Order: sequence, then structure tokens, then C-alpha cells
Amino acid sequence: MDALQKHYDYVVKHWSKTTDRILGFLRFSPPIVLNEKNFTQDYALIEMAPDKIDPDSFTANALDLGTQYTPATFTRAMYPSPRNSHGFKYPRNRIFKIQGIIPKKDIYSPNMFDRDEESCLIVMKRGLGTGFTLGRANEIRSFSRIYFKNTLPKKTLEWVICPYDSKSPAFADHGDSGAAIVDSQGRLGGIVTGGHDNLDLAYATPAFSILDNLKANGFNVTIEVPVTE
Repeated sequence: MDALQKHYDYVVKHWSKTTDRILGFLRFSPPIVLNEKNFTQDYALIEMAPDKIDPDSFTANALDLGTQYTPATFTRAMYPSPRNSHGFKYPRNRIFKIQGIIPKKDIYSPNMFDRDEESCLIVMKRGLGTGFTLGRANEIRSFSRIYFKNTLPKKTLEWVICPYDSKSPAFADHGDSGAAIVDSQGRLGGIVTGGHDNLDLAYATPAFSILDNLKANGFNVTIEVPVTE
């Protein structure tokens, strides 16, 4: 009760006013279109307010693995095939650090295998709609139609995320748009742009495509890369 009261007092003092809840500012928001690679362009760049973030305590670029999997079960899920290397370490605090991005060559030609020995990338996401889910991204890319007002429909090329296995739900559904997709090495793969449980497919825009678009618009984007021991 003492800890709860202390937390309550802190929230009342620092977050009561609406203006105190502003954590950042919109820097760049391009229109939702098809980019030069035919991926759906649907993202925004937010500049964090430095006076609202304590760099010594703020955990940036991380994914909460939750409690629905035990550490042992989750670790096995990351490497369903004995052909895969075993470099994944379950974090003690469940906070999985995101570092680097999945390169284009691994997106188009995955170098891991699922339990059926099919090439894929084991990926994860935490979204507002369906929470934490696991999935498989393979080399298959999906063509779909996208509709804009007062224009003819256009054909898009999407990065496809399938359910983890036959017993798993769809990787993403309504409300999950914008969720970060991360692989078992902690690399950012992209963001969810669409998905539906009835289709068993989720669509995403790869991170490399978003970074290329940001750089083309004059933003000097840097990516934190893993430190090898």
C-alpha cells in the first residue's frame, strides 16, 4: 500500500495536467501511398521531448515478452528446428532489447527454419489489438490491392507474416497497425500495416524500406547495432 500511494502521488504531481502528458512531437508524416518499392508507406516520425524522458531510467527500443510463455518454452519457440543456431538468451526482466534491422537479403531469403524445415524468420510483436504474438516470415511476398479516394486501385507488394503454427492465431488483427516486428536476434523487421484473423495473414512494411524513405526526405537516421562480445 505504501508503494501504491507513492506511485499515486507521483502520477498526480507529474501527469495530472494534459500538457504534462505530451511525450513528443510530430516531425514527419508522409501521405499513405505506395512507395517506390511498392510497399505501403504508412508511418510517422516522432521527436521525443527531452524534458519528459530520463535517459538513465527510460528503457528505449525494447519489447516486453510478457508472461504467457515460460522462459524455456519461449526459447524453444525461437528455434523450432535443430538446424538453427542457438544464440537466443531469454532476458531476466522479460524486456527484449531491439538492436539493428533485418537486412533485405534475410527478408527475401530467410536463413532459419521452422519445425517443418521450411525456411523462415521467427518473429514477434506486441500490438494494441491482439497483444503479444509469434509468427513466421518467409520469402513469399503477397500482392494485394489498396484503395485511395478518387483514384484507381493500386497493387501493393507486402511482406507477409504467417501464424507461428497451425494452433496459433493470426499474427496481427484490427488495432495492431504500427506494431514493431522483431526477430529472435532482436532485429527490427518492420511495422504491421494490416492483418485479419480470418485470413491468417498479416502484412507489414519492412524497416529497410522505411529507413530508405526517411533518408530520401532528408532525415539522418542512425540505427543502434548489437555489440558483439
